[in-house]
Amino acid sequence: MGVFSDLCDKGLVSDAYAYTFLISGFCKQCNMLEAFRLHEGIDPNIVTYNALIGGLLKSSKIERAKELFGGLSKKGLTLNEVTYATMIDGCCKSRNIDESFILLEEMTSKGVLPDDFVYNALVNGCRKIGNMEKA
Repeated sequence: MGVFSDLCDKGLVSDAYAYTFLISGFCKQCNMLEAFRLHEGIDPNIVTYNALIGGLLKSSKIERAKELFGGLSKKGLTLNEVTYATMIDGCCKSRNIDESFILLEEMTSKGVLPDDFVYNALVNGCRKIGNMEKA
């Protein structure tokens, strides 16, 4: 974090977008402790939360990801296609296909259109549990 720390010390980094890049990097490394530490110092946006949810799912912290996802609307944030796609993929990878389809229904009912990534995650999830009819 040397360059980032230097920029912060000079007052050149102050918004959620700049912090989200670093948070995303820690999430990709499954370093959720550091990601959440940085998250506490900013006013996070939906992109920040998408990164945190993805990191939690990658770290096999599915219940924590569900809690975070469930609280986003209460924070006044609008869930987007990335938010839903990330959760659907995580549920599929954890073999929770029923919950994935519930999220798909919620997503479409709110006017958020699923993309190829979502459908591929659902097909792959169904394949993994041997439910080719649903796939």
